[in-house]
Amino acid sequence: MGLFNTKRNEIPKQKSPEFLALVSRWDNYLSKIETRFYKALEQGEKAVMENFHNSNLDIDTASTAITGIVKQVDNLIENIDDTYRNKVLPSFLEYKEQWQLKAEYRKGISLASRLHSELKDFDTIVYGKMAEEFFIHTIKKLDKDVKCTQCNASITINKEILHAQYITCNYCNTVNTFVPSDDISMESRRAIVSIAKYKVIKEHQAVERIKRKIRSFNKRKERESIIKAFEERERLELDYWTKFYTEYYKMLPEFEKDLESSVQQKMKHYFYDDRMKSLKF
Repeated sequence: MGLFNTKRNEIPKQKSPEFLALVSRWDNYLSKIETRFYKALEQGEKAVMENFHNSNLDIDTASTAITGIVKQVDNLIENIDDTYRNKVLPSFLEYKEQWQLKAEYRKGISLASRLHSELKDFDTIVYGKMAEEFFIHTIKKLDKDVKCTQCNASITINKEILHAQYITCNYCNTVNTFVPSDDISMESRRAIVSIAKYKVIKEHQAVERIKRKIRSFNKRKERESIIKAFEERERLELDYWTKFYTEYYKMLPEFEKDLESSVQQKMKHYFYDDRMKSLKF
């Protein structure tokens, strides 16, 4: 009887070679997207830095190039969901019900979320590199250009303070007032923010990872895990903002007294308000 029972030897559709081949094609597609993503960022950073140097360290000009690259790469990431819904899912449904395909769907969502986060890191890294060069260039330029109003000797400004300051000439003891131009002051302050973000990017990445972990939990069934993850996120966010403002105020030391209040403001806006919304405490 068993020799003629074809149903016993029949392979379930969801385990058939055809379905497994579809899964393999989906995995290969995601792998190719990831490869294209990193290649695009590598080429993009090179193009932006060339643009930056060719424009005499004009960050605004380079920003236009960054915007174009980010948009192009963002479209690449969005293709993951479009491809799954329009091409992959219809083929999968010939073998499984949609509720049975959550794991395959999560593959795409997980990759897209991670790549979006790394795209933000790309923005931070490139702006940070440009900002460091711009800041150093600006300070050197000011060193070269500032002269004593009385004897015309070169005087050295405080490289960490980009606002009005009083400097005594070492040659004639005249007290000079130095006021940087509005353009220099504004651009330098923008550069300082970018530099600080760049220097603490690893701490920022840790915060983003715990945020993704929290989003992966089932809100109804895994509340205790979410609470523990929020505790970890609080520690990581506090570490991030403390190190960010430590770097920031190194370049603006006259405001260093505001470090603690600045950290608390950011924690309230970015963490405590979010925790209240999510956990009601």
